[in-house]
Amino acid sequence: MRNKLRWMSIPTLSAFFLLLIFVYAATAQGNCPPGCSCYYVDNQFIVECEGNATSVPPTGEPTDSPGATTEPGETREPRDTPSPNQTPMPSPTNSNATQFYDLNCVPLGAGDFGLACPRNMYNIRSACAANLGCWIVYVRCADGCITPTPSPSGSVGSLPCADVNFGQGGIQCTIGWDRRVSARIPAVPVGYLPFPRGIVYDAMQFNLPPLVVQGWQCSNPPLDGWDPIGWAPSENYRKLIFCLRWRQVKHPDPIQDPSPAWAEWTWDERPWGQPKGALSLERETNHTYVTSSAEKPVNGLGERPSYQVQVRTYWVVEWKENWERREEYCVRGNASDVCKGQAGQRKEVRWGPEARAGVTDLREYGNGNFWASSTRIRTPWGGEMNMLPVPVIEVQGVIEK
Repeated sequence: MRNKLRWMSIPTLSAFFLLLIFVYAATAQGNCPPGCSCYYVDNQFIVECEGNATSVPPTGEPTDSPGATTEPGETREPRDTPSPNQTPMPSPTNSNATQFYDLNCVPLGAGDFGLACPRNMYNIRSACAANLGCWIVYVRCADGCITPTPSPSGSVGSLPCADVNFGQGGIQCTIGWDRRVSARIPAVPVGYLPFPRGIVYDAMQFNLPPLVVQGWQCSNPPLDGWDPIGWAPSENYRKLIFCLRWRQVKHPDPIQDPSPAWAEWTWDERPWGQPKGALSLERETNHTYVTSSAEKPVNGLGERPSYQVQVRTYWVVEWKENWERREEYCVRGNASDVCKGQAGQRKEVRWGPEARAGVTDLREYGNGNFWASSTRIRTPWGGEMNMLPVPVIEVQGVIEK
């Protein structure tokens, strides 16, 4: 079997170097030896170093840091993929001034180096010493590697639910056989000035908060024994948690079907009042009433005749779920052990964390747009309504004798 982990010298690969792409920075953790570059391209993990490099440690040099063992270490906390700009610190040197470097969660081919590793993830340690170059110390199965949860806006598709009910400003998903998660579009706080009442012929200012993101509405307790990918019972999965939420959007989002505005305002004007409404691209907008709100419905703060102003906002559905999956793989054992046909290997079982997320196209559920709209608001006095009562009065002069 050809070893896919290899060391290369810069002078012999200068032409090929131009064809390499920095894929490794987004998939592994750690740092390369000084003067080296690390890549994962076309199922090849490649380390390019200036000067001498070898996959065998020089005679007399240590093959690991003091106290290290070739057995798999203790289970570590899951590691997220680092930012490409992150610069991890190298491992400490030992008494012989040999510098060790760790590369964690490196994706390689199945069965490489005689190992059957979970998700084909490996930990690689290299070492460098003055006048001796660099060499590979060990390659082991990586533990606790997780793929970062994608941004909801980056994954568009159907809700991963057995059944979906959408309508009346809310959505509900069925998880497993009968676990249900629902989320309703939240009320948006709305304010106006002057408050608590406007004056005829004086411009009024209406305002909204920054875009609202609802807190996650999640299934509870976690669901065991359900495969979230195949949507079938399975003892290889546990601790499934599914969550929904609504996120407010404004024009020109979402890119799949841009919403018309930040908000649409309908002023409940008289037949002669203008304009009747407005599409606002900002949080604030103005309107001037030329007639009082006399004979309008009586409601709101102080139970006064009020214009019934409607505020329509726009929302998308986001979802996420996470679970643990049972993994079986082979590690070094006793001579009498056999794992998947490999002598001297024993089977270990571990539960690895997995996750995914997305945003849903509501047109798949009978809606006319990618997004949904809502007129649900929270008034300045704390009530939740579908209309904002706005009393407007006339100011009359007082004639003195």
